[in-house]
Amino acid sequence: MESDLSSDDEVTTIGAGDSDVEQINSGGDWRLPIKETDVNRRFFIEFIDGRKTTRRKCRDCGCVIESSGNTTNMRKHIRSCKKRMVSNQGILPFKVGAPEKKGYSIIAKLVYVDNFPITKVANSAQLKTMFEKLNYDKVTYQSLNCYLEELYHRAVSKMKSILAQRSKADLMSITFDKWTAIGDNKFIGVYVYHKVTKYCLGLIHYEGVCRSSDIINHLGERLKIFGLELSDMDYMVTDCGSDVQKVAQDADIFNFPCLCHIINLIVKRLLIENFDDFADEDDFEFITDSRYRLNYSDIILKVRSTVKDILSKPTLCDRLKAAQNIQGNTPLKLVAENATRWNSLFDMLERFVSLRNSVELIVDLHDFDWAKVSELINLLKPLKECTMDLQDSKANVKTAVSILKFLRQKSLSNDLLGKAIKTVWDKWIRPNQVADALLHGDGTFYDYIRRKKMPVVEDTEHSYGADASSSYKTFKDQCQNSSEFDIIDALDGFIPANVDAERLFSWGRLSKNYLQCQMSPDNHSRNVFLNKCQHLI
Repeated sequence: MESDLSSDDEVTTIGAGDSDVEQINSGGDWRLPIKETDVNRRFFIEFIDGRKTTRRKCRDCGCVIESSGNTTNMRKHIRSCKKRMVSNQGILPFKVGAPEKKGYSIIAKLVYVDNFPITKVANSAQLKTMFEKLNYDKVTYQSLNCYLEELYHRAVSKMKSILAQRSKADLMSITFDKWTAIGDNKFIGVYVYHKVTKYCLGLIHYEGVCRSSDIINHLGERLKIFGLELSDMDYMVTDCGSDVQKVAQDADIFNFPCLCHIINLIVKRLLIENFDDFADEDDFEFITDSRYRLNYSDIILKVRSTVKDILSKPTLCDRLKAAQNIQGNTPLKLVAENATRWNSLFDMLERFVSLRNSVELIVDLHDFDWAKVSELINLLKPLKECTMDLQDSKANVKTAVSILKFLRQKSLSNDLLGKAIKTVWDKWIRPNQVADALLHGDGTFYDYIRRKKMPVVEDTEHSYGADASSSYKTFKDQCQNSSEFDIIDALDGFIPANVDAERLFSWGRLSKNYLQCQMSPDNHSRNVFLNKCQHLI
């Protein structure tokens, strides 16, 4: 069956020295048509003895398919091609030197900034009417999707050129985490850091089980797109998962535990009496799990049920607002606990106590132990301060060292918080070479990490020039002003937590909502990358 292009059409033959040429057993060669459409530009056409055949070869992955006389098969392949973003030479543009479409830069932001579905934007009658009046190019789903792909390639090329200018002597780090989106689509979010600059490498889609070897392969492929290799990374900052520990070990890269996850483990240990029996489980719904013996369980369950009851009933919410107005206070809402959000338990308890007078007017709490709630808030408050400091965009090596020393000092006390910190410290911090070198740093950490060998330092009970009984903020100021706080400038870009990867997932949840649940994983990853790299477009 003849293809949709006649043999008399003009074609451009790829040179014999080009790597994209493929000679087949029948003596055919692959060529590109001069008149390219959105679909045809993605495929080479096979010619045998000067005559065109029905076979097409994908320019991205090299797959050869049969054309049935139209572009249906080719469109299906484009949607299913897993490697369409990558060629052997790196990023393959859709059309080199393509003119900028009028108005497309504006409507494209509706997709990757404002999260409008691409079909809604392309089929908007108001936009079509406005574009006709302004004499802009016609908007279609295919043309807008192609334009977004061009923006993606443009941003990737710019980031690749920026990273190519880095000095090999500078430290580089990587942080990543796994996430499952709507529709059971699984991703790995990746960031790399060079000095004080962070670079989002987007989301990597994978299917099935992702073991440590699979993670290494996925990371290597993504880094290669940007001209990097996994061996260029001096250390990685990740959570405390066993698969991540295996990745660091197999890739021969130092691993620093995310301090936000460490603090989250401390909170679990603080609330769970039999923590040692379940320390390796990543189960955040432990409050309602009968296997756990809990501290403060009666208080937490009572507050949680009360907050849930009020927030689920508009009448009670209105009464709470009215009670605050009567008392002359600014109306505030109660905060519900979220199992996957750091500090959500503290925020729920703190807001509940702050609205005590108003809550008691609408709910019967005569037998409620407010003193015990305040006691739990005081235990969690320094951990909240540490987490907020880590989430700051200016968090660096000084932040990491201050928090490590604060936790170490707190672990020497014999109260409930001290015991919780000591348990987590002995399991995750004490064996970690990077944390150990930072905690006992003498200005030579940079040299140690470059030689892939850390000093062996005995962890002793030591005062760090500050009083750990005070708040974290006071301890931090005293600690950083002490003579022992000696950190070299080369570590100013040290990343103490994988906060950026978590924020990447937060935007991923927003970009793939119920209106876009059918969005392909590749388009989802592209839109998230464009949103995080708007400065490169």
